[in-house]
Amino acid sequence: IVSYKELSKPASQFGPYKQVEWRPDSTMIAVSTANGYILFFDIPSSRDKYLYEPVYPKGSPHVKGTPRYKEEQCAPSLNLEMKKVLDLQASITSLKSMLEDLLVATADGLLHLIHWDGMTNGRKAINLSTVPFSVDLQSSRVGSFLGFEDVHIRDMEYCATLDGFAAVFNDGRVGFITPISSRFTAEQLRGVWAQDVFDGTCVAVNNKYRLMAFGCANGSVQVYTIDNSTGAMQLSHKLELTPKQYPDIWNKTGPVKLMRWSPDNCVVMVTWECGGLSLWSVFGAQLICTLGGDFAYRSDGTKKDPLKISSMSWGSEGYHLWVIDGNCSLNAGCDIDTKNEAHQLGILQFQFIKSALTANTCMSNQEQVLLQGEDRLYLNCGDATQAQNPRSASAHSDHKPIRERGPFLEGNLDSQGLSTLLGHRHWHVVQIHSTYLESNWPIRFSAIDKLGQNVAVVGKFGFAHYSLLTKKWKLFGNITQEQNMIVTGA
Repeated sequence: IVSYKELSKPASQFGPYKQVEWRPDSTMIAVSTANGYILFFDIPSSRDKYLYEPVYPKGSPHVKGTPRYKEEQCAPSLNLEMKKVLDLQASITSLKSMLEDLLVATADGLLHLIHWDGMTNGRKAINLSTVPFSVDLQSSRVGSFLGFEDVHIRDMEYCATLDGFAAVFNDGRVGFITPISSRFTAEQLRGVWAQDVFDGTCVAVNNKYRLMAFGCANGSVQVYTIDNSTGAMQLSHKLELTPKQYPDIWNKTGPVKLMRWSPDNCVVMVTWECGGLSLWSVFGAQLICTLGGDFAYRSDGTKKDPLKISSMSWGSEGYHLWVIDGNCSLNAGCDIDTKNEAHQLGILQFQFIKSALTANTCMSNQEQVLLQGEDRLYLNCGDATQAQNPRSASAHSDHKPIRERGPFLEGNLDSQGLSTLLGHRHWHVVQIHSTYLESNWPIRFSAIDKLGQNVAVVGKFGFAHYSLLTKKWKLFGNITQEQNMIVTGA
């Protein structure tokens, strides 16, 4: 859509770009540089100009006269304009967006709160050595300070549901800093330690479940929460690869490098300095790990290095993970392949599907296995036609003695239903109707009935219904009515 390249003279003054943060309303971005500068970019949009517009066949119900057609269907024409340059005169170690301000940590041990217009509004930088820390908020009123001048924040992230920010310090300690009033000053800040972590490398917070995940130098991730009564940091669980599954794990991973929670806060992606990535559920179940794959060697017998990731970000609804390949990036000086721009840039995209139960607030039906992707559904619920006439099956089972009935009858699942549920190991893939996806991509929620005969999907607006018996979709006949309905669960 748009790109920006710094001129050679200011580029040498600013140094390489290091971190970037979006303004919450997506009208600006802030970029930190290696030489201690913050660059503020405006992103003006030309409302009457679009880079790409969809072309519909004749007779399509989605014509250019439909509501919000331009905003929903067309790629916008954007510009990047440098608005302001701010020199903090120290190396910037962390840059995070916090509501209407930017929270910036520097290597000289200061914490800056900067407005998006590039001004501090008279607020002084906070020296971390003046912030009292203790094991809980009750005793931190008379708690000790950090105690030395060289302390600074290596990584941090703001947690709105905990009203504070989790931080990793340069000595490996980790903690949580929260204001005790609306004023963000050194006198109003209090900090608590995690007593058992001394090798922290990075942090990622989960606002939905009020969790803080700290990556460690030993390759594990320790997940903490805040005790509501005392304010102390409590260990919830750990994410770590076991020697039983990976015997030489100590030589494979190195320290944790990056962590990113998915937009629905149900999974977290973890990468290491030595390469590889793993996906974990919110409470510690390992879902994916590339280190144990069978692709560690090339066809000629030479060992293939694991994928090293230098940056990553989740896409809409968590269906995509965008990563920059650290083995082949422009900064690493990889060979330029003019035939393949994606390989030249080292940008990769991983696609994911997820259980319908992770996103849908209605969890009354858990008998059928339903996975949802951005444009399709995966069902493992047997043949829907077998359950087409459930009355005869239930009437037949009612005349059986109790001893002869299956043990699953108490859970409203007879033997025929169990066979339908477990007897088919192949997946039914249902492609969501293209007419609905054109203006409602991606899919947010999905649901299936207990017999596995009907499914419904929800995108941006309205919903769509599909029958597994007739193989037909039912959509809104009036697109205006569809776009007047926003579904939050079904």
